[in-house]
Amino acid sequence: MTDAPENPWVERFIPIPKRDEIRRKVEVQPRLFTECERLSVVQASRVFKNRIEEVFYPSAQCLEILSEWMGLALGHCQSHYQGMRAFSAVVYGEEVPFPAFSFPMCLTGLAGTGKSQLLKALNRLMPPDTTVTSEDKTKFRLESHRVLTVQAKGSATDILVALTGQKSGTRTLTGIARKMAYRDGWALLGVDEFQFLTQSDKANTRLVQLLMLVGYVGIPVVY
Repeated sequence: MTDAPENPWVERFIPIPKRDEIRRKVEVQPRLFTECERLSVVQASRVFKNRIEEVFYPSAQCLEILSEWMGLALGHCQSHYQGMRAFSAVVYGEEVPFPAFSFPMCLTGLAGTGKSQLLKALNRLMPPDTTVTSEDKTKFRLESHRVLTVQAKGSATDILVALTGQKSGTRTLTGIARKMAYRDGWALLGVDEFQFLTQSDKANTRLVQLLMLVGYVGIPVVY
């Protein structure tokens, strides 16, 4: 009986942490603020505000959502990465075996309820960046996820430029993003501060364009 082929894309998510382990990884306790006497009132207020904003104690619902996102990332990798040989064939080929469209998931809630903090917690929870060496000894970046922040004036194309680091037409950038997502092992894409796109007389069009474009990347998307 031969050993199963090496599959670092899947293995990085196994086993999915239990709730207590997720809590330990994402929780941020307050830091002591002992230097206030050396600062002016304005400076001390600013530092204190920043320290408070750092604090994160996940609720049971937060832990459930984070566990679900980890499961989505694992499921994506299990479906689309079948080992080193298959990876090399895709990387040096033309087609990416992702779905033509992945329906984005909406994380909704009132302002200040912690949606952005949840995406920051995801950064602390997901596997760290590393590299993978293919059969021809080429090293490839292995990145578990991406989180982008939408700017008030950002267009759908701007988001793809930020995602890929390249400038081109929308159709070309979508193809590049799909290829990069496979090559670099992205298993989840988060889009934060999405509400900024509603501050426009063309808000509906911009919202739909962005959702369509990030869906065409072919990986699980949360916005």
